[in-house]
Amino acid sequence: MQVTLKLPDEIVEGLGRDAEIPRRVLEALILQRYLAEEISLGRLAELLGLNRWEAEAFLDRHNARLPYTRDMLEEDRRNLAEVLGRR
Repeated sequence: MQVTLKLPDEIVEGLGRDAEIPRRVLEALILQRYLAEEISLGRLAELLGLNRWEAEAFLDRHNARLPYTRDMLEEDRRNLAEVLGRR
């Protein structure tokens, strides 16, 4: 889907070159959904076309880490077991 936005000049000036603006807006929207805990780190990575490590670096650059919860630990353990071929 393509969306057209009208943004104030002062906001646009902070977004960089014209070619960077769509990506920056997309990143901001996806980051907001992540911080609202509406999407996971894995989904953030997928939506931004990043691998896990790039997604982690993206969050670090934006100082946007969520607390590491027990549920996250369990998800990581399940994913690791799947990768290693264990159940």
